[in-house]
Amino acid sequence: MPIGRPRPYRATGEIAPEVPRPGLGIAIIVEFALERGLSPAAVLAGTGVRTPELLGPDSVVSAKQELTALRNLASGLSYPPALGLALGRYYGVSTLGVYGYACLTSATVGAALRVAVEFWELSYAFGGARIEVDAELLRVHYLDHGLPEELRPLIIERDLLAGFSVIAEMAGAAELPSEVRLSYPEPEHADALRRLMGRPLRFDQPGSSVDFPVAVLDRPLPHADAETHARCVEQCRALLARRRDPYAAALARELRSRLGAPGGGAPSFEDLAARASVSPRTLRRRLAAAGTSFRVLLDQARHATADRLLAETTESVEEIAVRLGYAEAASFIHAYKRWTGTTPARRRAEFAARRHRLR
Repeated sequence: MPIGRPRPYRATGEIAPEVPRPGLGIAIIVEFALERGLSPAAVLAGTGVRTPELLGPDSVVSAKQELTALRNLASGLSYPPALGLALGRYYGVSTLGVYGYACLTSATVGAALRVAVEFWELSYAFGGARIEVDAELLRVHYLDHGLPEELRPLIIERDLLAGFSVIAEMAGAAELPSEVRLSYPEPEHADALRRLMGRPLRFDQPGSSVDFPVAVLDRPLPHADAETHARCVEQCRALLARRRDPYAAALARELRSRLGAPGGGAPSFEDLAARASVSPRTLRRRLAAAGTSFRVLLDQARHATADRLLAETTESVEEIAVRLGYAEAASFIHAYKRWTGTTPARRRAEFAARRHRLR
């Protein structure tokens, strides 16, 4: 059935090799490898990345570095069938950070898809995305041209399973697609893939895509929260702008540096403008041009600094709150739960468990 006139979903292109990506993506690959007897050193060979750098959300790697880690993983395990399917199970809303929560708290499936595509560069996917809709069918195209041929099935299947995990977490397993098309030849693990999907699969297609009944677009999501969603979208927009705009990125680094220094404390907007040698009005205009604001950058810097301190130090929650410029620990804990959905103490335990697994 031909796809009709698309609704206004943004299309994204290929993910360039040097596009910044969260270091947690490689950390997930390392954890997966460890459970299969492959050392972190083997996975990280040639990436230029050290394991401790992956623990915090403010760590950034390139797509090229993550591709190298995936290639090391596949080679180290002798390219086992269905590797991408197994790896895809390790991804979910929580691994996507604020991007995942922006999708989770959307009002409907359609709203979540719009957010997912608009901020696609914040995901772990290597291909781009395009969504088309007609009266009966919603088709999500996965733009997989440009992927390394030897890793194509692994990457597509990992991204496919990761996407389905997120969809199931947001809306339930009933929202899995009605049909899946894949751009590579039928593999030896095709039956396992069919059982896992429980849906018709077609191989050797001109492109990879998944189909849903169009009715899912209006399906309300159980975790919808307009206030939280608006904050998350604003943070996604600022994070994407910071990655794309060197000026905003420099200000974000300055904020993290000031917050993370002994004594800490949040600088004022006027102080930050003075450090940047511009007037507050000029600074406000430049941040607006980059699609962000001082408040959003400060929020993100506090989040990133808090996670680094929770992961790397033994400072108490009260001490971290002071560093970040909060008058009391309760205000910090409330803000942290708004950012992550969990408490600083629980997140510190998660970081400790990850660090233990990566040894």
